[in-house]
Amino acid sequence: MSEIPQGVLETFRQTIADKLSGNEQFSGVPVFTEKQKNIESEIETALGTLSCGVCIIIIAPLANVTKPNLPGPYFGDVTIIVRAVENVLINQGEEGTKKTVSFLAERIASVLHRLVINGKAVTCQKIQLVPDQTNLIYDVTFKTNFGL
Repeated sequence: MSEIPQGVLETFRQTIADKLSGNEQFSGVPVFTEKQKNIESEIETALGTLSCGVCIIIIAPLANVTKPNLPGPYFGDVTIIVRAVENVLINQGEEGTKKTVSFLAERIASVLHRLVINGKAVTCQKIQLVPDQTNLIYDVTFKTNFGL
C-alpha cells in the first residue's frame, strides 16, 4: 500500500501534534489538529464535565510569500499557533489533569522551540493570553519558512 502524500503545512501540523502527544508532560491532555473532522465537538468533550477540562489545538498554519519573484513560491513567513485551552473548574477538579494552561503553554514552547521538521526549524516567538469569556486560553506562536 502506498503512502498518502501530504503537503509541507500538514507535515508541520502533524509532526507538532505527534511530538506533543508523545511527550509525558502532556499525558492525559488531548491534542487536536484542525484537520480532524468535527473538531469543535471533540474540543467541547475534552473541556466538558466528563473529561479532563483541558486540551491543545494545533491551528492550521498561515504561510505568507515573502519573495514573490522567486520560483517556488518561497514562504518566508510561516506562523504556526499551538493553542492551550482550559476549563479551569473542570481541569482543577477531581477529574482534571491539574496542569494549568500557563504551565502547558510554557511546556509547549520548551518542547517545540527549535524543533526541526523537513530540515526547517520552528522557533517560538511568543506566549499570549487570548481573551475568552468561558475558558482560559494561551496561544504559543512559532515561526518557520519553506519553499516549494
